[in-house]
Amino acid sequence: MLRQFEAILTPFLFAVAATVWYAGTGPGGLAIVLSVLSLNYFFLPPFFSFSTISYADFVYLAFCIFCASAVGWLSAVRRRAAQELRHAREELEVTVAERTASLQRSAGYLAEAQRLTHCGVAAYNKTTVLYGSEEIYRIWGFDPERGVPSREAVAQRIHPDDRDRLNAEVQRAVGEKRRYSIEYRIVMPDGTVKHLEAIGRPVFSASGKLVEIVSTQLDVTERKQAEQALRESEYKLRQILETVPALLWSLGPRRRTDLFQSTHAGLFRQAP
Repeated sequence: MLRQFEAILTPFLFAVAATVWYAGTGPGGLAIVLSVLSLNYFFLPPFFSFSTISYADFVYLAFCIFCASAVGWLSAVRRRAAQELRHAREELEVTVAERTASLQRSAGYLAEAQRLTHCGVAAYNKTTVLYGSEEIYRIWGFDPERGVPSREAVAQRIHPDDRDRLNAEVQRAVGEKRRYSIEYRIVMPDGTVKHLEAIGRPVFSASGKLVEIVSTQLDVTERKQAEQALRESEYKLRQILETVPALLWSLGPRRRTDLFQSTHAGLFRQAP
């Protein structure tokens, strides 16, 4: 088309397009003017003169303006899309940061609740321990910095007298696809014995294959010790009352008086 108007296609056109694309319309217009002037002054006879600006020069100028406008429009579309993309990415980053902070707060509250109640959460399958909460590591005495313990290491800490009973209960729950609840003991490396209450639920895939077993484990050692201390105290009191003759009475909420009498024979009965 340019040859039809005796105009020529020069590398200046690509320079104009690149200027519009990267710098915008204003610098692109300046590039068009410099392109036409340079072409006439340095490359078309008579050289170093502007005395012969022809009709073809105006065609070339119009062609440059058209190309610059097209490139400018594409550049504007690209920049607008890039700006929208950047804005969407910033909003996404803010949303992710807020969600992350919220999850961290929730995780902190959950960890604190587990610490206060001495209750942890664990997940495992037939061969591997998949997950353990912070409280689980504390209850079992494992160091979280060393990673997730193996099933063998966990099994070694279960009390030998409770190990078979616990495994049998879990296997029955898996076979019957139901939850289980059991109490058992674990032995720490220093010989300390802890009492745990565990509630677990096996999770299966759509095909019926065992995926994992999720378990909550409650440390009830302090409660067991308190119950044992109470039983020992009651036993000692009963021994004292059965060996010393005495008459005891208690006043109920309705002013009803109950009398209890003990004898040298070890009998402890309610008095008539």
